[in-house]
Amino acid sequence: MAVVDFEDIEKLLRAEEFDKKRTGRGVYGRASRTGRGKGYMPYELLRGKELEDYMGASEVTTYYIDKEGKRIESDANEDSSADSEG
Repeated sequence: MAVVDFEDIEKLLRAEEFDKKRTGRGVYGRASRTGRGKGYMPYELLRGKELEDYMGASEVTTYYIDKEGKRIESDANEDSSADSEG
């Protein structure tokens, strides 16, 4: 039967606890500044024509909700024709 040295076990447990705490802090617990800056999405690095092409124009749809909670889709052509008639 092996003899167990409780001091060695305690040292192992403390070392393991220290490693887990350090890992839990992640990159923010390090002495260096690496990884602390703002993260960027890939499209934020685009400039000029590339950014315009990526963002592009999108179709706009407007919805109105009546008192019963029903959604009524509005078309821009219908609104402009109704205003000119009446």
